Amino acid sequence: DAVGVRSHTWWDDLHSGSQFRELLERLLAIRGDNLRWDVFEHALGYYLTAQDTTPQMQCNLAVPALTFMSEATLVAAHPPGDPKRMSKGKWDDLGTQGQIRELLDVLSADMSVPAHFVDLDQARVAQDASAAAAHAANPGSGPPQPADALTLLVKMRHDVAHPKRTRVQQYDLKQWVEAADCGVGWLLLALLHRIGYEGRYMPPTALYGHSGSSVTVPWTNQQTT
Repeated sequence: DAVGVRSHTWWDDLHSGSQFRELLERLLAIRGDNLRWDVFEHALGYYLTAQDTTPQMQCNLAVPALTFMSEATLVAAHPPGDPKRMSKGKWDDLGTQGQIRELLDVLSADMSVPAHFVDLDQARVAQDASAAAAHAANPGSGPPQPADALTLLVKMRHDVAHPKRTRVQQYDLKQWVEAADCGVGWLLLALLHRIGYEGRYMPPTALYGHSGSSVTVPWTNQQTT
């Protein structure tokens, strides 16, 4: 189905009890922090909407949601003078991809194309070839950075938001599905990080989504290594 509606659950039946218990505790703990709660509530709206739509629209939703979470995390969460705070001007200068990349670095999120996403990897190879050709034609533009899953998500979302005849059907359905899984997965991580969650979750990019295959959120792993 070229326009099939898709959804995802982050629950793991084997660990759902502990997941739900921590989720409830974390939500209750931030309820008195108006800024933290409002950001979570608004981003949750993006995530829930993305649970009931097409992969193309999931990509279209994930990028602005992640951009919103980036500003909230890097700029608004810290008062002026806090060394952890990024200035609004510096954040603006990063551009969409840079803003999201900074957020995902905070989350210790993997931005590479998952090894089993063979269709999205084909898009990555094509993007690298295109960037190399553009650099050969205009060497003064600087060497291109290798594409990763974030590069592709932002580019594909741009093509949806700003359609052109030359870009019609540039990506196939499987590539849209895999890019959407990356984007929605990162948004889920940003939501869980926002409330201080440190437990297990089921990423949309998992090779196998069966009971017991959930993983610990990446920032927890980073703290313990």
